[in-house]
Amino acid sequence: MSHYEGVKRQALAARDDGFCGVASIAAVLFCGYKRAATLAEQCFGRVHRKGTAMYSLEAWQKFAKVTGRKVEMEWVAGDKRGLTLGNFAKHYPQGRYVVLVKRHAVGFRNGINHDWTANGAGRRKVQAIIKVGN
Repeated sequence: MSHYEGVKRQALAARDDGFCGVASIAAVLFCGYKRAATLAEQCFGRVHRKGTAMYSLEAWQKFAKVTGRKVEMEWVAGDKRGLTLGNFAKHYPQGRYVVLVKRHAVGFRNGINHDWTANGAGRRKVQAIIKVGN
């Protein structure tokens, strides 16, 4: 079973939906649903069973402080590179990233998409990239 499938099962057991932000945090930190949900609540103000607004630089700075990890945010919306979920790993094969597309967040770790979008939705245009260091 993939890491995402485990997190998804834990989220559904907690009667959670709209947990893509939590799943993306779990992917980059390689942690379980509960730890990622706590971080999403603590840093991004997430409410259980609601989506997580992840576009705030201040929230990512708080995430960096709480987790002790370096965080770099890059806006690519409107960029001429044409970066999509489908070709993201080709451009960023190493590292841990939370990738933001319209109304969704995806966790990538070393070129692997840890989300349901791994099996489709590859044309979705990347709006922002958050690199999460060690």
